[in-house]
Amino acid sequence: MYSGTLYKTFPILCGQILSPLLALSGLFAQILAQNVGVSLPFLQTGAVYFCLFILFQVPRIFRYFPNTASIRSASEINSDFEDAGCLKLISKTYSRAYTAGENSGFGDGTYLNINSEEDEDEEESEREYEEELAADPGQAERRSNETNSPVNILSFRFALLAFFDVEANALVTFAYRYTTLTSVMILDCFTIPFVMCLSVVFFGSVYCRLHFIGVLVCLLGLGIVVTSDAITGRAGSETTFDVPTRLLGDGACILGAVFYAISNVCQEKVVKEIDKETFLAMIGTWGAILSLIQSLLFEDWSQINWKNSSFVYSFILYVVVLVAYYIMMSNFLVYHDATFLNISILTSDVWGIAFGYFIFHEHLHWLYFIGFFTVIAGAILYNREPPKKRT
Repeated sequence: MYSGTLYKTFPILCGQILSPLLALSGLFAQILAQNVGVSLPFLQTGAVYFCLFILFQVPRIFRYFPNTASIRSASEINSDFEDAGCLKLISKTYSRAYTAGENSGFGDGTYLNINSEEDEDEEESEREYEEELAADPGQAERRSNETNSPVNILSFRFALLAFFDVEANALVTFAYRYTTLTSVMILDCFTIPFVMCLSVVFFGSVYCRLHFIGVLVCLLGLGIVVTSDAITGRAGSETTFDVPTRLLGDGACILGAVFYAISNVCQEKVVKEIDKETFLAMIGTWGAILSLIQSLLFEDWSQINWKNSSFVYSFILYVVVLVAYYIMMSNFLVYHDATFLNISILTSDVWGIAFGYFIFHEHLHWLYFIGFFTVIAGAILYNREPPKKRT
């Protein structure tokens, strides 16, 4: 059992950084679709994946092919990237928070008394590694394995991971056209039980009664949000859908939830068993390829008007927000499981409503706040004890 109030609340706070980022991406997508008249989901997410490719795959290629760096060595480029990258900063924040408590007197690793000992240990490890490289310059090349090899770029495993991630986003976007917002909000939460089932299969996770209670409380909070939407009329739609049309939309949403679950569990497996840089590099590479192909096949690029400042600003902000979300999510999954991730982002609907209140002047019902804090309470219950692993 973990001790320390901050130990239990820090992951909740991290989840509530991811959640508004996800809500902001939806907000900018809504501005693009409703205010600017541009709806190109494959192109929009493709730009996100392409940025991840530039940030994480390109330095790996330079590292693997040092001779391709004509002006500076690949090691210098990669060193600068790692030192300047926000991923390292986020990773250090997490690792300090989890390990500093071991020497703080709180026993189980709280978030209190974060000191400089971690920095000293890290610097000592870096010095030892540099000494090893100085004694054997060829060591770095020999350490290159399949996780940083360009051959791995073509690995079907990462292509499959990117496929599920890309198609999950597309299916949910598709669902909005054929069913109501209420249906999407309810059916999208089916990701959680699917993730729990897949975690049992792939990780041998063992959930206790407290975890199931926490999930149920979170779903109750989401139900309160949906009820408040029905009261305010936000959950309704100007379009009346017949039964076959709604079934098509609901089916797309459920399939999207399944794909999200597969994607999240695979992402957790990659960041825990390989590393988060590999995940971000590979999903960026394959996600960009798959998104671009589908965008060229199914989307009309004539909607794009680069002279429209509203389009340019909204498009850029959409990409920046989702890139930040992917980077932070990868680090979140190193320390937590995919189920807790999906529980945490249930509040994205509430954050989206709050942003809508300030930007679109939508009505904000008092039940939203109850729903929000109910979801938070469920997340706290779930996080009181991490799921155990079968031995």
